[in-house]
Amino acid sequence: MTRLQSERYHDDCIQHTFHSGRASVGVWSAMIYNWKSELVFLKPTGKKGITCNDYLEQVLKPVVGPAFQGQKGYKKGDAGGLYVEDGAPWHGVNKVLRESKKELGIPRHDRLAQSPDLNPIENVWRIMKQRIKARTYVPGTVNEMRKAVQQEWARLRPVDFNQFVDSMPERIVELQKRAGMQTRW
Repeated sequence: MTRLQSERYHDDCIQHTFHSGRASVGVWSAMIYNWKSELVFLKPTGKKGITCNDYLEQVLKPVVGPAFQGQKGYKKGDAGGLYVEDGAPWHGVNKVLRESKKELGIPRHDRLAQSPDLNPIENVWRIMKQRIKARTYVPGTVNEMRKAVQQEWARLRPVDFNQFVDSMPERIVELQKRAGMQTRW
């Protein structure tokens, strides 16, 4: 449920985030109607954190490309539709990644990366964050957070996320009516 404007500063309407003070965890996942991917915890290979190349080698080549091509246990069409990315810096907009996605047969959806209105998985991440926050013990280390994310991802059922996929036509209409401004999604 989305908060009302008058509830902006209510504690239960604020999404708290985890900051260990030492490290961050890069997680990739995907979902479509009645299907969700396995989680991929990205491992940085350089000193500057997760890079576009890490994303290419750990996610696009071994998981996303095969899903769109119907390989490695995926049924042709399991990935379906278009590939939508959020604003994670490693998704990149550089030519190498664009060309790699094209070569891997990954049909991209070009849109504003920071627009949760058109990215249903942002709603799924919100559910997971709320579930983790509601635990009696909130994770305090990177390993505890990884475990909590894995547990909550495993708990997700199609009933939890199909509604967000179903709402896409309505989202597009609402976004057009609001001339690109924030919607209730």
